[in-house]
Amino acid sequence: MMRPVTMRSALEAARFAARFAARSFSYSSELAADRPAKTALHALHVERGGKMVDFGGWDMPVVYSDATIVESTLHTRAAASLFDVSHMGQIRVHGADRAAFMESIVVGDIQGLDENFGRLSVMTNETGGVIDDLVVSRREGHIYTVVNAGCFDKDWAHMSASADAFRGGGGDVTLELMEEHSLVALQGPKAAAVLESLSGQDLSPLPFMYGRELTLDGGVCQITRCGYTGEDGFEISVHIRIPQLRFDSLTNPCR
Repeated sequence: MMRPVTMRSALEAARFAARFAARSFSYSSELAADRPAKTALHALHVERGGKMVDFGGWDMPVVYSDATIVESTLHTRAAASLFDVSHMGQIRVHGADRAAFMESIVVGDIQGLDENFGRLSVMTNETGGVIDDLVVSRREGHIYTVVNAGCFDKDWAHMSASADAFRGGGGDVTLELMEEHSLVALQGPKAAAVLESLSGQDLSPLPFMYGRELTLDGGVCQITRCGYTGEDGFEISVHIRIPQLRFDSLTNPCR
């Protein structure tokens, strides 16, 4: 999947989540508007001195004024850094036949996945051509998938058309675009320690690609132990209207 654009290091970005509820946005309406679209954290990126560029149709920071890309990378390797990956598309798949539906459009055993586990897969067209790669996870009562920002338009169109055809054949499936959720990734060898300090729970038993609900500093989030930096890490899906969700206490653990 596309490499996420770093939100500098967690030393400075740690206070971002108090502003999650400051601005709501509709994923679909943003995409329908003039590009590039903006994540819920756009104002914070600009405030932190981010150099904004068009990344997959989204206005994202490529570097910050007080840290080079190399410095941010080294910090991620040594401690933990925070990434804004809210430009990615988050989708829930519901219905009794949801696993069979996903297997009709991706390459991989979805019905055989244990609950709360996910895997990287590939979405294909009717002739086997690759449309996009994506992560597919089995959750209680639904399937959760994350698709690439630059491919979202064609991914959503293909999934929607395929769901219509699947229902036409008698299948039970519905799609839910998670319009009011943002996605951030905490990556680095100290990522687990940071989340443990906010949740009060031991996360060491959680294996790679395992997801669960977790309360972080008073806000209920969905976390998955995964990422694309080569380090340990977690992707955190959070509703942008959650009040009082702060990451101030990330600062010390990330040093």
